[in-house]
Amino acid sequence: MSTQGPDQAPAPSFQSSVRGQPDSVDRLDPNGLVTWVNSHSRHQVPEKDEQAIVDAGISGWVLIAHGTNVFLTSQGISAGTAAILGSLEEEGIGDAITRSPKRVRLAEGSWDTKNRKEHHKIPADSLNKAVSRDLTLPEERMQEVQVRCAEVLKHFQQTFSDANDAKKKLSNPETYIDLPFPYTGLRMPDRFKGGHSPCGSYWYMGREEFARIADSFIDVLRGSNVLDLWLYGPIGYGKSHILAALVYYLTSTGHRVIYIPDCRLCHRNPVTYVQNSMFFAWADDRAKLDKILSFRTLEDIEGFMRLYGKGVTFIIDQVNPFTPDDMTGQNENEKIRSWLDRCRGYLPALLSTSANNSSFLSTSHRQSNEKTIYVQGGFSDSEMAAWWERRGIPRGNCSREELEDYTGRIPLFLDDCTASGKWDFEAPEIAWLMRSARQFVDNMKDKLSDRRWEQYLNYVRCCIAGNHVDDCTPPTIIDDRFFFEVDGVGKCICGAVRTAVSKQLLGMNELLFTVKESLDAIENFINNPSVTGFFLELAVLGSIAYHGLKSLDRGGPMKQIVFRACPTYDLESSLGLYIPRDYKHPAVDALVLHYQNTGDDERVAHLYPIQITFGNRHKDSEEEFFSNWDDWTRHLGDCRIKVTFLQITSAEDHGSKTVAEKSQPVRGNSDPRPVHPEYEVMYLPLSTINPEAWKQYKRQTDRESENHKK
Repeated sequence: MSTQGPDQAPAPSFQSSVRGQPDSVDRLDPNGLVTWVNSHSRHQVPEKDEQAIVDAGISGWVLIAHGTNVFLTSQGISAGTAAILGSLEEEGIGDAITRSPKRVRLAEGSWDTKNRKEHHKIPADSLNKAVSRDLTLPEERMQEVQVRCAEVLKHFQQTFSDANDAKKKLSNPETYIDLPFPYTGLRMPDRFKGGHSPCGSYWYMGREEFARIADSFIDVLRGSNVLDLWLYGPIGYGKSHILAALVYYLTSTGHRVIYIPDCRLCHRNPVTYVQNSMFFAWADDRAKLDKILSFRTLEDIEGFMRLYGKGVTFIIDQVNPFTPDDMTGQNENEKIRSWLDRCRGYLPALLSTSANNSSFLSTSHRQSNEKTIYVQGGFSDSEMAAWWERRGIPRGNCSREELEDYTGRIPLFLDDCTASGKWDFEAPEIAWLMRSARQFVDNMKDKLSDRRWEQYLNYVRCCIAGNHVDDCTPPTIIDDRFFFEVDGVGKCICGAVRTAVSKQLLGMNELLFTVKESLDAIENFINNPSVTGFFLELAVLGSIAYHGLKSLDRGGPMKQIVFRACPTYDLESSLGLYIPRDYKHPAVDALVLHYQNTGDDERVAHLYPIQITFGNRHKDSEEEFFSNWDDWTRHLGDCRIKVTFLQITSAEDHGSKTVAEKSQPVRGNSDPRPVHPEYEVMYLPLSTINPEAWKQYKRQTDRESENHKK
């Protein structure tokens, strides 16, 4: 956002700027526009209206192109602020486009000119979001709608030979195409990544489910007894991209579609939102467009649909906000949903809802005129291969298989974890998912009776282990964002959730799997090294918790304590097993504390950082551990501290080494800086910790070798 420094000259007047003077209002982003208006008007824009301007994405360019009171108030801006903006329009803003003022750079000293490239990006961003503009003159508005629809049809004709070719390519993962967004509203939803088109487009990767969804809905349109076809699946699967591509496909093949991309935005201003959808649907009928342009109330739209709705179909995405379990303004949302249902009447519709829409689940399959398509999991093998081919391998100490397991191959999480060009296991979207999973566990613990809690634990256990679930499990204790079932077999959405939930339960002293159950579960995932590694680690840590470290004369059992970052030690117990909550802790997989109080005013704390390593992968964790030495030892007071690193490996040889104390000289200081104390490293074969785990690991590696030979 441009700001005026204390030593800069005042910005030129609004009137001079739109006549081609130095500063260019149409280059301001929404925040910059708010600042600019406040500096050019005698009245300050209220904070609520400032937020409305930002939320609606009203940049300087959009204000110039749409600055009517009707448009501004339709975006949630108060009448007073609309009048302020209107008064600026009277000074010259309405002529800015028609007069085509010469583009000049901002004057030196009047506004921030240090990053001119960013100024040039602002109009492009606004154009990409401004898929339609509510222009002052109806004729301009109608022309723009018709041009927009014509662009979609032209794009289809230039890209595909016919409908079958389009369906085939839109279902092929090798397809990666810039598709025009088939909606004439002000903004594309944020989940769509902008393409190259100035009128609004997004990048679409072919999905194999597209053909099944398209064929199923076309069957509905041809007159089956199904009216509502539902698309149900996890957040981040790509349902919205598939639906937008389907609207593009249906519109280009002669169907009249009313497309509502986001119900959460629709409920804020339903008349304008649905009106924009109808503009696109009737772009070929000028008489209908004139009627649609005149709509001011919900009743206007409802009456129009009763008269002219025949042959129309609805595609409504993100229905969750209109369902009872997701209603913040319940009465208003129920009113809008009922109104939409009346507008639809008996017209066919395709509706999408995200996983764990509990009201949808509780009523699914009850209506004979409804059908549901479930899309579970993430990319298929061919889709995953195409994604890797396009993206490339990010930097970092992680395999492709690990990332696929961690993200569940879900496109949103894959993109999120690799956005920076290297692995990021704490990326915002995946971090939100893990946090939500942990919160759901806490909520279930607080709300459920002992009997229901045991049912919940059993369901989670079956989903993580890949076993058949109890079909009597009540849906109220199931959250499909995290777990689901296919043909009665439980599934976990991704490795991040598997880790988050199992460790959250462990922190509640709820052990999901015994050592034997962990080893038995490996059979269900014998071809998935990441999941077998998870269960092998559970078995190893379970053995240590139950039996201790016998080879080191540290017998069990010992309490298991889950920590985040670094632990707070329980010095009431002589032995404790501390397990990090986060996925792939950089320093340890676990840590054993052996605490002794000799009675001679000496206390000894022996730390055993544990790293569990299978196969050829090995991570040296000592440096990472000592880089946070103060945190690891903060709660040990004046204890004498000893450190022995335990590397539990698949190798069969024992071994150990002692590393001398190390310090570094500090310039200008006679005392060197300690790097680490003396410590020992011991290599322990898996067979010494748990012989059965070793046998299971050998069976797995032998099978993998046989598969490679084949």
